Amino acid sequence: MCSQVLPQSVCGEWTPRDPWERALGASSDGLWEWRPNGETWCAPQFWRLLGYSVADTAAGRDFTRLLHPSDRLPVAEQLHECCEAGRPFDMQFRLQAQSGEFLWVRAQAAAYRDDEGRSYSVAGSIKDITGYRATAEALRDREKRFYRRQRLDALDCLAGGIAHEFNNLMQAVRGYIECASRSLPPESDAAQDLAKALLAVGHSTELTGRLLNFAGSEEQDEHLVDVGAVVAAVTELVRPIIGSGIVLTCRTCEEPLTVLADETALRQALLNLSINARDAMDGVGELTIEFHPFWLAAEHGATVGELKPGGYARILVTDTGVGVPSHLVEKIFQPFFSTKEVGKGSGLGLPSVLGAVEAFGGHVELHTTPNVGTTFAIYLPLIKGTEVDRSPETRPNRRVLLAAPESPFRESTRRMLESIGCRVTCSDGIAAAREVLGVRPDTFDLLLADVDARTAALRDELAGLKAVAPSLPCVVTAGVRHVVKQDLADMDDINVLQKPLDAAALAAGLAAAMRYDPMATE
Repeated sequence: MCSQVLPQSVCGEWTPRDPWERALGASSDGLWEWRPNGETWCAPQFWRLLGYSVADTAAGRDFTRLLHPSDRLPVAEQLHECCEAGRPFDMQFRLQAQSGEFLWVRAQAAAYRDDEGRSYSVAGSIKDITGYRATAEALRDREKRFYRRQRLDALDCLAGGIAHEFNNLMQAVRGYIECASRSLPPESDAAQDLAKALLAVGHSTELTGRLLNFAGSEEQDEHLVDVGAVVAAVTELVRPIIGSGIVLTCRTCEEPLTVLADETALRQALLNLSINARDAMDGVGELTIEFHPFWLAAEHGATVGELKPGGYARILVTDTGVGVPSHLVEKIFQPFFSTKEVGKGSGLGLPSVLGAVEAFGGHVELHTTPNVGTTFAIYLPLIKGTEVDRSPETRPNRRVLLAAPESPFRESTRRMLESIGCRVTCSDGIAAAREVLGVRPDTFDLLLADVDARTAALRDELAGLKAVAPSLPCVVTAGVRHVVKQDLADMDDINVLQKPLDAAALAAGLAAAMRYDPMATE
């Protein structure tokens, strides 16, 4: 690069100060000076950074009075330390602009001394870093989400690996308990003990499901959901369990709000938040559940996670409890982290709320003030111009070919099928079922197959089975439902059920596949 020297007639006369003044005039930095006696000086560019006019500049405004209240003491301490000890001054703080908003600036300065070595001022420059800080904060948020996604992927692998074997065991335990319970008088001690055992199985199943749900390994059964109906149902569930010292308030809106979600998962999420709110208030306070439409404008996108602009249903669960300490806010959605006493929480309540809401394309925000209260805000995309489907279930039949290796799972499932009126024939897995259907394709009304999501050739095995009996309805049970559904994405006629399941869930699965009620008599 070559430099160009302008003729003297063009440049005019200049002094050694002129190039510096022109360079500083073109710079985005604002110069300033501060003295211990309180005197300050600022160059015009300093004020232009803050949006002040030339008239404001001439008024001799003291820039220290524009400091954010939280920054005044730290800045004053650093200025005096720089002046007295000669340490470099390098700080980031906020100054109030002419518009009233606070801008972030970075100030760099040094102390100046007289001939006798006494410091008499601190002088330097400021640069507007508001945009830089916003970009850096957005980058940090993306990094947090990335690392969280990595942790979830690891948890996904762990949860998926244990789910198949664990749910097989739970299916067998549940099946045998239900079969044994039917042979006992309901009021007997043995029946009561079995009921408690069945409750424990349910808790174990729920824990696995919440883990899978949080990790993203459990697909939600999404359909159109009326938010008002869900909030009303949760309010009725919460009212008797919060205690007489807590006032429950439900605020609704007249406009019907419809979202695409799993109604059960959404209800459970709101129930989890309500119970957490109850625990935070220690028996006395106010719990408020409310919902309303919320429009997210394009310029607000960065303030509500990564939500796209558009209409949302916003559900707020607010308590007047102890709040969440600031040092725990970042951890509150981590799996197995709990602020409750040991033994009083699994640490999966809030993570499961976050996992469920994000699975529906939504977002969860936490707003908390220690000793004042906490608000959890759930955002779910609104579905316009639709009505919630309330069509009744259809009815199934009874002749079932059960394809599963001989095991406690198969035996308990056989007995469960028989208990709901099905006639069952067992075969040792899908290959054996194909041989049976090759000989007697019209003998059965439905195929129920237990599958392992880790089987590489699962899709080919089921495709071969359907080739033998293409019109035979097929239901499969799996420990990790969403993996199997992905493998069978183009086989819409196969219904996939999540293990473990009870007789009612099994009957509903058959109903969905067969369009008839297996509980009905011939």
